[in-house]
Amino acid sequence: MYQKIIKLSNEKKVFSFIFNQMNNFTVLDIGEALNITFPTVKRVIDIFLEKNIIHKQEKVGNSVGRKSLTYSYNQNCFYSIGIKISYENIEIVLSNTKGVFLKKAILPFKIESEGLFNTILSELNSFFHDIDPEIKKVILGIGISIPGIVISERQIIEIKEGVNIPIEALDEIKNSFNLPVFIENESNLSSITEVFLNYFYKFKLLDVVTVNETIGMTTLYMEEGLNSFYFRAGKINHMVVAEKSGKKCSCGNIGCLGLYTGENVLIEDFRNHFPEINSYSDIFLKGYAKTDIGKEILSNHITYFAIGLKNLIVFSNPEKIIISGRISRYKEYVEKELLEKVYATGNFYRDKNIIVFSDYYEDSSLIGAALFPIVDILF
Repeated sequence: MYQKIIKLSNEKKVFSFIFNQMNNFTVLDIGEALNITFPTVKRVIDIFLEKNIIHKQEKVGNSVGRKSLTYSYNQNCFYSIGIKISYENIEIVLSNTKGVFLKKAILPFKIESEGLFNTILSELNSFFHDIDPEIKKVILGIGISIPGIVISERQIIEIKEGVNIPIEALDEIKNSFNLPVFIENESNLSSITEVFLNYFYKFKLLDVVTVNETIGMTTLYMEEGLNSFYFRAGKINHMVVAEKSGKKCSCGNIGCLGLYTGENVLIEDFRNHFPEINSYSDIFLKGYAKTDIGKEILSNHITYFAIGLKNLIVFSNPEKIIISGRISRYKEYVEKELLEKVYATGNFYRDKNIIVFSDYYEDSSLIGAALFPIVDILF
């Protein structure tokens, strides 16, 4: 479990404000919003100007008297490296503080293969070689997204179930680039994307469900807005949804959700009828989801997904459930039926609006990986 408790220095308070405000703010705006004196805010603003965190803009005011300077946030003041390890490949990006990618590389690599971190180290060396030297100076760190979890008590990284690597494997990356390295579950990192870029920090309790090769989730608790939060990933893929007549799971149980929901399962079910399908996107872009058989397959997946979401709502009563992953790119195929099945019975749930799909699609956890060093260091 990662927990961020921020020492509320005035610099961090002001940075949090301008990160979200972005443009056209004055010293007075900041002081009034944060209840900080004008001289204190002005001192912080001067520091941020020197560090290139903000830029001066035109003065505001229509009178002939003295006008106030306005400022804007420079989202390119710092950069970070984001890495996403999935079942079939490794993605590496150079990102600014708002999750905008300046450079991206994709390396085919099966997650079960040996030498994962040696491969990442080699690819990072090539990746860094072409980065502008001025940008290298302001790279804050490296964030890594994994389908599995970090088990701190045992000092291991469970890349996926059955694939474990000691945490010390990160040391060579840290030492090679002299940068801090952060590693977290993909659902946890998706929650960072949603909170820091999509303004979901206004809610105190969020569940983020990621539908990638399999299904995962995290619960994020906000205590002081962006100033203090923690999240904990759960193995929703092992939630039992079909115990009596379900499929046998590797965990020993019958009918786990991960056997019915996720990209790999959907591709497999469609290929049983359409063997020419090459990818998850083919199902939707090439019209297979609109066939009678396709609609039936998709509806079956939605049924089990809805059971999982209903259980989640009953268990944690979140203010928002955000569904991320490639499924959100094709939400028009699933959203209506999913909501109907989640809310088919009972009136003890919150409003239907609590369930939303991510605007960041399959890049949600990759963006979160890049944002993780920025969030940890600057906020």
